Amino acid sequence: MADKKKFDGKRTLTLFVIGYVILVAIMFFAQRSYMYIPYKVFPNPALIGVGDMDVIEVTTPDGLTLKALYKAPATPSMPVVVLFHGNGGSIAIRGFRARDYIDHGGYGYLLAEYRGYAGNPGQPSEQGLYDDARAYMKWLTGNQKIAQDRIVLYGESLGTGIATQMALEYANVRALVLEAPYTTMPAVAQHHMFWLPAYWLVRDRYNNIDKVALVRVPLLVLHGEKDTVVPFSHGTKVFQNAKTRKRMETFSEGGHVNLHEFGAGDKVRNFLAAHPTD
Repeated sequence: MADKKKFDGKRTLTLFVIGYVILVAIMFFAQRSYMYIPYKVFPNPALIGVGDMDVIEVTTPDGLTLKALYKAPATPSMPVVVLFHGNGGSIAIRGFRARDYIDHGGYGYLLAEYRGYAGNPGQPSEQGLYDDARAYMKWLTGNQKIAQDRIVLYGESLGTGIATQMALEYANVRALVLEAPYTTMPAVAQHHMFWLPAYWLVRDRYNNIDKVALVRVPLLVLHGEKDTVVPFSHGTKVFQNAKTRKRMETFSEGGHVNLHEFGAGDKVRNFLAAHPTD
């Protein structure tokens, strides 16, 4: 009887280990399907409240043609905000962000859309999304003749990693705004999947914590204290590690996606007014 119990115990442990290894393998090979959750259809601008925005096309360094939405600034002196959005949905659920800036001060606005999102070709990845951002920046500075010091890089959640990378590559932009930034993507994954060695499995790392220390443009960090997706502590650490002119605005009732309901737009515009072009 003792031998049978010992055998059953070993078998149970073996099955558990096998199951765990299979789970780890599934999470590793399918990780991008969990990290990037896109809507697949490009939105009708009028239906998302931005009928005055134009559909534009850019070509990425690796040859993809991407569509996005753009509204030129009301006057040549006004900034252009470039939004790199979060991992879920698409620009279809972010028209209100553009509307807020277009209607308050005549800002220009680019709702940048990624590969694999909103009907755009390709599959999302860290390096791929950097290439997408480079294509939009090239289009703005080249096709539209927008000087870097009129461009505001705005990253939302996942997009904070993209915006931070662009702030390193385009060191003369007006400002960098990070809404709900994370330290690194592996750290966020580990927070949510504590039963897995998630930190070591994530391939798209988006290392904000190290990169932000190299940023030299004015930085504004926005974070909700009730954020259950990217912990508030992440935003605090990113802010503390930055060495540039900086400000952090916190929202005691703010979550992950609702900071504009608590006046985030006004906070950004006030910050830009306090940090005019040098």
